[in-house]
Amino acid sequence: FKKLQEMAKRGDGLSQISLAKMYQKGINIKQDDELAFYWFKQASNLGYDKAQLIVAQSLDKGVGTARNANKALVLYQKLAEKQNPQALYYLGKTYLDNPDMIDQGFDYILMAAKKDYQPAYYSIAQMYHVGYSKFRDLKKAMFWYQKAAEKGNVKAQYNLANFHYLGKGGNKSLTKAFKWYQKAAEQGHIRAQYSLGLRYLLGKGTVKNYEKAAKWLLASARQGNAFAQYSMALRYALGQGVQKSQKEKIFWLKKAATQNHLQSQYSLAIYYLSKGNRKLAIKYLKQAASSGHALAQKRLKKLTDKIDKVKIAEPREIQKVTLPSNIINSKKINKQFLGQFVSKKRQQKQEEKTSDGEIVSLLRKKALLGDVNAQNDLGVLYSKGNLIPKDIKKALYWIEKAAKSGFVDALNNITVIYIVGDIVKTDYKKAYFYAKQSAKQGSEKGELLVEFLKDRLAEE
Repeated sequence: FKKLQEMAKRGDGLSQISLAKMYQKGINIKQDDELAFYWFKQASNLGYDKAQLIVAQSLDKGVGTARNANKALVLYQKLAEKQNPQALYYLGKTYLDNPDMIDQGFDYILMAAKKDYQPAYYSIAQMYHVGYSKFRDLKKAMFWYQKAAEKGNVKAQYNLANFHYLGKGGNKSLTKAFKWYQKAAEQGHIRAQYSLGLRYLLGKGTVKNYEKAAKWLLASARQGNAFAQYSMALRYALGQGVQKSQKEKIFWLKKAATQNHLQSQYSLAIYYLSKGNRKLAIKYLKQAASSGHALAQKRLKKLTDKIDKVKIAEPREIQKVTLPSNIINSKKINKQFLGQFVSKKRQQKQEEKTSDGEIVSLLRKKALLGDVNAQNDLGVLYSKGNLIPKDIKKALYWIEKAAKSGFVDALNNITVIYIVGDIVKTDYKKAYFYAKQSAKQGSEKGELLVEFLKDRLAEE
């Protein structure tokens, strides 16, 4: 240190840089950003590019000196003229913060990437992926994600996995997607761990393996991923990859619920209702209902008339019809009113019957009374032509009706209908709308559909 100090004071640039690094990192001496900046500045004045770059960064961030973005910009520009890759990159990043300089920012970062400056790989991939429309090019985005991923950039590995999984920027490959999810997951990427767990759970790109699925979902859940926490609750409920445990199921539901995961809140409410704990059930129903969970809203409405601080959308009531006295007194009541006026006793008797016609009849009556399960089931029957003649219009009507009430199964069904385009013309916007409602309630299928549709919409 003393020898470096002596040589630095005599004006030796390399000694000044070495001494600055010692102060910067606190090597053998007390760490001191101001003295580090001072000696980097001395070397910078002698024309050392490396020192000039560090001085520019220090001025840009205000480390060891007062922040001065203008002086930093001047230094970046001088170094960029010399084609210094790091300077090109930092100058590009600086320009991106200015709406009028975005084009130049893009050009500088691309130049840095082409000069093999690794941090620029990911930045330019991002701009090709989600940047302004004139930059958007998924094939080029994939190319640069690949380069960054191969250098170990965990975010690039995760995005590259998504590209392969969804077929963006090239051919779809579940095997390659699995490979990159795994690499990112092994580096601790929270969403990659969740995605890898789902791949094992669903057998996408690999063989189904509940134990490995649970392992990676648990890793993501422990890092605070609410979707992974909810998924772990399901694993413990079903005994998939882990031993069944009601205690662990509730533990992970509570973890996810604290992050406003709606389906976890609703599931906890149902659990506490089954245990007779009305107070806790209402607490979790209120949480889910306040964020728009339709089933929670309906259940809460049934449980209590007084709901503090939570605005609940009133369920649509069946229109009441006043019947003429001659019809009321008649033994042959018009069938169109049967669903509204059938007695509870008659309903119970009808539910006990199991013939195909009676099942359909009962479903239709329940659907007319607003039962979302029945509406969805009836729609599915119409779509497949099971038990009743196939009727596309009625299928769409009943499934969509249940979906608009927030019923998760119906939301997923209607999403797929609008994606596939067999029943109706493909409409990614409508599909995305319904998929988001499903994902908001914690549906794993809904989450995957949202992920798929984001890219389809972007490509459109």
